[in-house]
Amino acid sequence: MNLSSIPSKLKIKKGDTLFIHSSSNFLNASPSECQKIIKKFLEAVSDSGSIFMPSYIWRGPPGYPNEGEIFDVKNSHSKVGLLSELFRRTEGVHRSLHYWVPICGIGPKKNEILNNQEEVVQPFGENSSHRRLLENEAKIVGLGVSLNTSSLSHLVDYRLNDQYPFNVFTDFPIRGKVIDYENKTLNTKTIIVRPKVMNSYKPSLLIKESRKLQDELIYENHKNIIYFSYSIKTYYDEGLKIGKNYLSQKATPPWLNNVFL
Repeated sequence: MNLSSIPSKLKIKKGDTLFIHSSSNFLNASPSECQKIIKKFLEAVSDSGSIFMPSYIWRGPPGYPNEGEIFDVKNSHSKVGLLSELFRRTEGVHRSLHYWVPICGIGPKKNEILNNQEEVVQPFGENSSHRRLLENEAKIVGLGVSLNTSSLSHLVDYRLNDQYPFNVFTDFPIRGKVIDYENKTLNTKTIIVRPKVMNSYKPSLLIKESRKLQDELIYENHKNIIYFSYSIKTYYDEGLKIGKNYLSQKATPPWLNNVFL
């Protein structure tokens, strides 16, 4: 498969805002091929579009920092795939200062999405990068990952959490230190998704229940190499609607059905 053709197959267009999850292992992509993929996506969205990727440094499982650990925005490598790490090193890419879920980005919406994240305690709440991606109607793109890979899916849980039979998020924040671009050490804290929730969470089950999401989803499986795209706004709207319907019947929303605390 010609990896550089993926943006056109996913109907990525000029001016799009993308949030890309990837696994270079499943893509069987070399560093040079990963750089080519990044270049092709940048060309597809053009100078008027913006691209973001997770650059989390706490790899699961468990994927969570210990109290007081240090995140160095310039030097801590991304642990969520080679494509993410090479994107982090790309000229013009900026990285947010969120302690648990730092995001990298480039393009005209870079600062709007990424600024002031060291001040954000709830990473899926107001003023978080994830919330800002929703407000900018980003497309979720998956490259070599399954439909169960989506950091933005927890935006729905943040809105519905008070109605759930259990708390998706930790009761208390983890505290840590961030070394910023000026080498200043900042004290920060963040709520995280509870590990047992993260380990059995299935966003794909919302897509399975939503005809609208299925109609909008672009999904290809080429010799077990998966790539896809869909709108985070559609996912969020459908998640709220379907989630509220389940909760009104005293049932757990489908993406949380396998969670046993």
